[in-house]
Amino acid sequence: MLFTMAFLSEHSSRERSGSFIWIFLGVLFVFVYLFLFPRGLGKDSFLVPVAAYPLANAPADAPVGQGFLYLVGDKEGALSPEGVPLFYRTTLAQTSVSDRYSAWFDPTADITYVQDGHSLLFHKSGKAYPFWIHNRLYFIGDQRMGLTEMDLKGNPLWSTQLGSLMTSLASGPHLTAVGTLGGRVHIFGSSGKSMLSFAPGGSRFQVIYNVAISQDEKKVLLISGLDPKRFLVLEKGGGDFRPVFHQEIKDTRPYPTPLGFLQDDAWAYYTTPRNLTLLNLQNDHQTLIPFQGELRGITMDSSSRITAVTGYDSSSLLHIWSTHGSSLLYAPFQAKDVLLFQRGQLLILIADQTVLVMKRSLE
Repeated sequence: MLFTMAFLSEHSSRERSGSFIWIFLGVLFVFVYLFLFPRGLGKDSFLVPVAAYPLANAPADAPVGQGFLYLVGDKEGALSPEGVPLFYRTTLAQTSVSDRYSAWFDPTADITYVQDGHSLLFHKSGKAYPFWIHNRLYFIGDQRMGLTEMDLKGNPLWSTQLGSLMTSLASGPHLTAVGTLGGRVHIFGSSGKSMLSFAPGGSRFQVIYNVAISQDEKKVLLISGLDPKRFLVLEKGGGDFRPVFHQEIKDTRPYPTPLGFLQDDAWAYYTTPRNLTLLNLQNDHQTLIPFQGELRGITMDSSSRITAVTGYDSSSLLHIWSTHGSSLLYAPFQAKDVLLFQRGQLLILIADQTVLVMKRSLE
């Protein structure tokens, strides 16, 4: 015992020095872990679950009431404003929905049926495929070269024939943007008047892969061409749209990829095989956020936090990112068919046969 005490006394100064080093290294490790690795940052950074509902228990048919319709995978369903499932079933052929409106094409009879909830609004004969965007109903011709917008009584509002196959379609409150295989984007007014016919050019293969219109209809986003593929922003000045931003992107995929606006048109986004690119439309600052798989859903809240789902096959990840690209939180889950969207104050995630209703805590 005396030997032990003497030994400790002789080595106390060296051990105090060594202990200080280990404590310093420990604190440094914790600091690096907290600031460089994803984790929960406290209550204000978490999505708080409100409720979870199994879709297997939902009936195959029920009144929509004040609810809204959705499509995910080969299924269609309806949710109440609180996210409670109203019905869930296998979708009919060529179905399109928007809010409480739906339309589906019956290929056995060449008839399209258009409904408001459960009420039939009208039906239309002929090979034309329905497409709802923001409660505006379009019919795409059988050869994908004709486009007609119709009102809720089945009356044509306007119609146009394009010189090339239609590849993409976007809508605002009044404007309609159409991309074509020939590499030209057309913008039409509410009466069908042509407001723009623009070919971005600059690529070996000319094609418009995707288009998006801002809510205020002052900006249009494009993904165009191949070798190279390009991202463009068109902005309305006076009565015309003109390019205000363009960039070559490292992507050789010859098909449409995610593109859109976030947070009341303040941000634009697009994806490449390994990154989500955010563009601040106020100052053209870009942020690259690495991810794997495909982007399956994305939203941005008023605090500029991004909630997104990425995945491949049946593996999915729920992310929260900052606009600087920092990963604030991620949660893996198993689901192949995923839908993520904001509905008022609620964030709703549909993952295969489960509906998860969440909200962001502001405490």
